Amino acid sequence: MITTELQGFLFVVIKFVSDIAMLILLIRYVAAPFLYTQAGPFLQAINQAAMGMSRPFHRVTYWIGFRKSDVSPLAAILAILVVRGALFTLVPASFGASALDRMALLWGQQQSFVLGCTSLLRLTALVLFFSIMFAKAGGFYGSVFFRVVDDVAAAVFGHVRKVLHLKNLWALLAGGLAYVCLMYAAALCLLWWDIHFPFFWAQGALTALAAILYAMIILTFIFIAVSWISLFSAPEESNRAWLFLQAMVRPALERCRRLLPWARIGMLDLSPMAFFLALFLGLAIMGMFQRLVVQSLAGSGGMVPF
Repeated sequence: MITTELQGFLFVVIKFVSDIAMLILLIRYVAAPFLYTQAGPFLQAINQAAMGMSRPFHRVTYWIGFRKSDVSPLAAILAILVVRGALFTLVPASFGASALDRMALLWGQQQSFVLGCTSLLRLTALVLFFSIMFAKAGGFYGSVFFRVVDDVAAAVFGHVRKVLHLKNLWALLAGGLAYVCLMYAAALCLLWWDIHFPFFWAQGALTALAAILYAMIILTFIFIAVSWISLFSAPEESNRAWLFLQAMVRPALERCRRLLPWARIGMLDLSPMAFFLALFLGLAIMGMFQRLVVQSLAGSGGMVPF
């Protein structure tokens, strides 16, 4: 028998390790055309790790009929989700053998797949956002990361443009996020055998926006820190990491400086602090709406998978 704190810790560890493994496999599947050309040591290591994890499933997927494309990484991700669901079942079962019943096994599998869908939603939202920011910055490709982001986003935006003929990039981003949230809500309805589609869609939209805000907070902090360090040693303008930070953060900071001219006092620029506060305020608003959605879902008798 273990304590509640240790149970929560084990739950987080299982989720973290499985998420990392699935991310490695997903990178291998999506970036496979680029991993053998211009791939650095880091991506080569990811490729080798993914091939090792997916090798047991390669022959099975070949026998099933996938002979033109290698879907063994996806089969490995499916296996990880199933194993993780079984481990999720064992964590609450530590309080007693009676917890190991059919409903507990079903709960573990449902929770594992729902968390997998949520992680994939966050990742896709970030990819779409990064792609739009790359396009706004004029594009600076040449590495595997930028090519993969562009290809994945182009596939999602292509589906959106079949229905909505959007030309504005921000409208296209909104349409892309709405599209992936629709798929997320449909997946949750199937996983939880629930019909509260609007609630799941709203939860997915808030989750996607919160992921973008979290990413912007981290990137803005790094950008400001590097800018301060660059007073002594400026980064090379051709550095892709620096170009990435500039594309993500500089447009928002410049707009903030235009809106708040009083925030600049001599050499001291307080506009980044105002931008930080705006991002944290946005996160707080997202959290408030998420709680409202969860309360409404619980009040209507629906499953609350969060």
